[in-house]
Amino acid sequence: MSDHNNYSGKLKEKQEYIIRVFDQTKQFTEGLIKENDKLRATLSKLKKQVNEKVDLGGLKDKLSATEAENAALKQQLAQLKENLHEIEEENREFAENYVKIEQQSNSLASLYVASYRLHSTLIFSQVLDIVKEIVINLIGSECFGVYLADKENRLLLVAHEGLEDSEKHGVIQAGEGTVGNAFAKGEDYRLEDLSKKTDVENPITCVCLKIHDECIGVIAIYKLLGHKDKLEALDFELCELLASHAATAIYSSQLYSQVERKLDTFKGLLDLIKVDENGWQ
Repeated sequence: MSDHNNYSGKLKEKQEYIIRVFDQTKQFTEGLIKENDKLRATLSKLKKQVNEKVDLGGLKDKLSATEAENAALKQQLAQLKENLHEIEEENREFAENYVKIEQQSNSLASLYVASYRLHSTLIFSQVLDIVKEIVINLIGSECFGVYLADKENRLLLVAHEGLEDSEKHGVIQAGEGTVGNAFAKGEDYRLEDLSKKTDVENPITCVCLKIHDECIGVIAIYKLLGHKDKLEALDFELCELLASHAATAIYSSQLYSQVERKLDTFKGLLDLIKVDENGWQ
């Protein structure tokens, strides 16, 4: 009976031991499962962080590439602006040159018409009037004088505009003053600095009237019209062209006047001669 009790007690101990081992195994397994779940969660979190870091690095690369592209575009834009500025400058210069050429063409056309008028008459007074119109309208002068040389090599004022004291400027000796020096040397004179221009004693320009390199007179310009600050290169060219045409026209009209005077003299002499009915022999 005692043996049976001992055997029952040992069996119960074994059962309790097995149950404890089973419980411990169960707890251990549950602990492993929890740790595994934690590890999985940690791994997932780490993977997410890694992915985020990888994406951030890609964004940085894209940002760097975008910044480089923007810098290149800015450089291109600056170059385009510079090119545009150069083109605008070229267009401005082209427009200015076009205006100057158009003005020059108009002035030359007007001078052609004026020169035609100069050579269309042999009346000395009419030639001088046309010269005055050209100087006023084409050159743009409101005060000037036209001088012609006499037999004594003096300059006589034959036409003018705006010279209040014309008698003072009526006769100029060769080599006297700016006008006389220009005539004596046969060289045109230009006053480069108009700020030094104070009165009619100091002309802006003197243009020599020449026939076959012989100076027969001078056109002296003392003052410009109010809208003109100075004489441009085109104005000086017009002055030179005017001088050559005016010299020819004036010289021709002088010769014509001399011939007319001689013809009048001859006619007067013939009128004094009495012709009889049989004629004069």
